[in-house]
Amino acid sequence: MKKIVSSILAFLMSCGLCFGTASAEEPEPSGEPESRELSLKYDDRYTFQGAKTVELVNKDPAIEVSGNSIRGAGITEAPVKLLVDGEEYSVTVGKASVAVFVIDGQSNAWGAAGRRDKEPVTPEPGCAYFWSNGMLTDAVEYMKALKKWMPRASVGSWPALAAEWYALTGEKAVVMNLAQNGAPIQHWTSGYYLTGVEQIESCIDSIDTELFTIAGGGYFWFQGESNSDVYDLTDQMRYTTPEEYIAEFNEVHDAYRTAFASRGIEAFAGIFTIRTWGNLLGVSKYNDYCGPRAAQQFLANSRADVFLASSVSEGWNKSLKGPVSFVSAAGYEVKASSVKALYSGVHYNQSGYDIIGLEAADNLYSGRVCGDQAEDFVLYGQNGSTVYEEDDVI
Repeated sequence: MKKIVSSILAFLMSCGLCFGTASAEEPEPSGEPESRELSLKYDDRYTFQGAKTVELVNKDPAIEVSGNSIRGAGITEAPVKLLVDGEEYSVTVGKASVAVFVIDGQSNAWGAAGRRDKEPVTPEPGCAYFWSNGMLTDAVEYMKALKKWMPRASVGSWPALAAEWYALTGEKAVVMNLAQNGAPIQHWTSGYYLTGVEQIESCIDSIDTELFTIAGGGYFWFQGESNSDVYDLTDQMRYTTPEEYIAEFNEVHDAYRTAFASRGIEAFAGIFTIRTWGNLLGVSKYNDYCGPRAAQQFLANSRADVFLASSVSEGWNKSLKGPVSFVSAAGYEVKASSVKALYSGVHYNQSGYDIIGLEAADNLYSGRVCGDQAEDFVLYGQNGSTVYEEDDVI
């Protein structure tokens, strides 16, 4: 069940976070174009299916030709003429719109500790980029390197997120990773968020605005399981309260929002809610995650700049039987033999991460365009489960 606050629409519109929808100038799918005039965006690819020769009439470095395909390698100042099997075409290349997506939280945020039970949903070449050390790498090339390095490991939810976002909006994504394995939220407020601020600013600064228009951005937060229990000064274990988690999160959130704002971007926070039950030390228990989860639900319903990016895992109880099938708004389908197949210990398998990433893009898009209303949710706890309705106090 998707849960998203209605205020996200007003926030995105009022703050100028107007992610552009796919334009009429977007090139037709590879094949036989309806027109002899093609409009590409920077780094778009186009294949003339069945063509034997593709040649540039007037040489222009903004158009690269490889076999029967072309790529927008720069911005054209005037239409570029092509001969495709002797037929003349005109091609222009304009700036590409990009959204900056930061992935932050624990190891489940980055998602490299699960099992590759399927090949991940992957953006097409030229539709998404991974940022690291001041450089943008095409997401497809980066994922090839990940597979070579860790052939059996999952890669997380970000490729599906980027692929779905492009399919829905025509915007490319620049993705960066700030996740920290096994870290409680206090790791950020004790100083790590300052590193995050520097990295966010560096990432945005590295985007070539001669080639890209930055349409908006924000960060996705997948954290809370390491706050399931903490030790106080007397070395007594206790649970993180919602109030404690909210205060810590707001400190990080305000710092990240300021970093984006310093580069002219009004940012959002999309929360991936942590699972409804724990399996710490081999003992399943519902009460572990109630504090962070209650805080996350409250934040999404009280702050206009925070929304629940994905809450689908709340219903993933391993005791459920039968196959799983998820179809995204853009038509990506992910299947699994069972809910249990979505998990790998305390991490998700790639099938689970794909579903989470697809739903996150759908919810961001749905909130901006459709203004979906918040729904009731179930908070699982020590004494069973409680249904909280809108405006209830937890």
